Amino acid sequence: MKKLLYVLIIIGLTMALLYSCKKDTDKMQKEPTNEQQYTDYEWEIYYRLQAYKHNSSLKSSNPISLDSAEWYMETQFNVEEATTIEPYSLIQKDSTYYTLILNGSGMVELSSMNTMYNEILDDVDSIEYVISNPEAIPVFAHLELLSKDENEAEMMLVLGIGNYFSGYYAPFYDIDDWYYGNNLGRTDGEYLYLSDAGQELGKRINNPFFQYFQPGAYVEPRESVEVRYDDYPDIYSLNPESNVGYLTYYEVSTSFPSPVLENEELTFYLNNLHNIVYTYDDQTVANSDQPGKHPPGFVFEYLTTWTDTDPITGGYYYEHAFTIHYATRVNIPLPQ
Repeated sequence: MKKLLYVLIIIGLTMALLYSCKKDTDKMQKEPTNEQQYTDYEWEIYYRLQAYKHNSSLKSSNPISLDSAEWYMETQFNVEEATTIEPYSLIQKDSTYYTLILNGSGMVELSSMNTMYNEILDDVDSIEYVISNPEAIPVFAHLELLSKDENEAEMMLVLGIGNYFSGYYAPFYDIDDWYYGNNLGRTDGEYLYLSDAGQELGKRINNPFFQYFQPGAYVEPRESVEVRYDDYPDIYSLNPESNVGYLTYYEVSTSFPSPVLENEELTFYLNNLHNIVYTYDDQTVANSDQPGKHPPGFVFEYLTTWTDTDPITGGYYYEHAFTIHYATRVNIPLPQ
């Protein structure tokens, strides 16, 4: 009897084990795999583009507003042509101008949009060929409305061109003493008419490697923000140039045509500009009592630099000013 009892126990344990294994197998089969998960916002972008691409092939489609036309062309280009899969560095920006034909009532026929969009694609191919860089890729594009009437709209496409680059900012070495601006080059005579201190700062910052980066595209840019010298006083007197009391460059000087920014100064401005770009606007920038410029929910896209000079009593003032562009980044399947 005992022997029979042991046999029954063993059979029962075996059946329980087999049932448990089957449950685990079924559970594994039913759990979702690690496929790309998209947010509701990304699906919204996807379905809007998919519907637009479907309707654009229909001759009977109704005209749409100019704002909508601008959004569809810009977003389609960014998702389909300017998606990047790895960190990159911006190497050039280019502006191209277009006339979008309207229907006489300020609305846009989809056929007119298709014509302009195809012109954009042709021009982008030409730009990449002109710069003779086989590694160049479009990394963002923005359409800007310049003027309009009921019959046509004048538009400008700002195209960012970059190449894949996964690395940190190039340091400023001992040789890197640059003239302030005006493309006056380096003090050793190199890069005359090609670069200057402001350009070198902007070139380094335009490397979004430093934020969380995933494959995707920039869409729906936020209103850009400016950085001027008086936004960020040097409250701890850390600037290696005693004549400058700010975290970005501003100096009153008798020097003309251009003062020199030495490599230690440029390193100081690079570090502080980085902090300004990436610190959220509800947090305080390091070495400052002022908030950053980064709006939550957006990512840094690119930065533009301008160098301002004007005569004042007793000399001139020199300034590096910046405009920071932020946008939303999405990673969606290509609309069919």
